[in-house]
Amino acid sequence: MTLNLIISRTLKLLYEKLFPFTAQATILHHINRINTGKVLDVGCGKGENIKFLSNEWHFRGVLIGFDMHMPYLRKAKTLKIYDDVLLADANHLPFRISSFDAVLAFDLIEHLEKKQGLDFIRACEKISKDFVIIFTPVGYLSQEPYDGNPYQQHKSGYIPREFRSLGYKVYGVRGLKFLWEGGAKPKLKLVSELISWMTQLFIYFYPDLAYQMLCIKSLRQLQS
Repeated sequence: MTLNLIISRTLKLLYEKLFPFTAQATILHHINRINTGKVLDVGCGKGENIKFLSNEWHFRGVLIGFDMHMPYLRKAKTLKIYDDVLLADANHLPFRISSFDAVLAFDLIEHLEKKQGLDFIRACEKISKDFVIIFTPVGYLSQEPYDGNPYQQHKSGYIPREFRSLGYKVYGVRGLKFLWEGGAKPKLKLVSELISWMTQLFIYFYPDLAYQMLCIKSLRQLQS
């Protein structure tokens, strides 16, 4: 492990403890309200996003992973985080209304055509009782298939006002957009990472300038 990597990880951990404005902290603020029940992770991939949250997420319910790339599902299953994993297409969520307490979709919706993405949002809201949490780049971010997965291609992009018009609260994450390039790699490595953390507080409230956005809709408030 290089010195730069050690410094980067140490500063990141320190930042996340001191400032509750990261994507992880915001997601945890909402999903930690759900201690039991059922949660669906659509487009779970290899399970890396949930693994990132798992140490701080005190969840004792049923967690289902959902993806259409079998090699990723096999890897997700080895993490032993999910109670079950399903091979299926996000364009056709085979679940009844209000089947889950929360539906998560991290780094997924940009892989769908725009109309499919909007239909997907509505489908998520139908099968969830409490929350829908979507994590996606701000605007269109070009990406071709990689890692032997043809579904990794980006086909659409969204801006904050589109989610706000659908009733979502939107938060900017990962720092200023211009600091990053395709593939989520900082242009200037450690320097860009440091600057992105320093600008996180600002872009949290101004997501149009952010690299990525976290979109959260509380369905329980709408039902009450």
